[in-house]
Amino acid sequence: MPWTEEQIIRILTNPFYCLRNIDARLAREHEPMISEEDFIIGGARLIRELGPEEYLRHLLENLKGNFVMKDDIDGASFGYKEDASSR
Repeated sequence: MPWTEEQIIRILTNPFYCLRNIDARLAREHEPMISEEDFIIGGARLIRELGPEEYLRHLLENLKGNFVMKDDIDGASFGYKEDASSR
């Protein structure tokens, strides 16, 4: 049976196929800071500002664990806080 257009899109947009590993801190259950819809709106804006290639590079770097953490920014009330269990 041939693949559907939807199946092909889902494969081509799945970072599993290009990354060896996704940072384990991203797989833990947590309370989201924003809705999925707000994430999409913000992402679409960044794509317009940065271009799709640059946006996707940033997204992949985040998935690999190269993201801003709470401890990286003085007085920040957001982001990830590294603890012994995340190493």
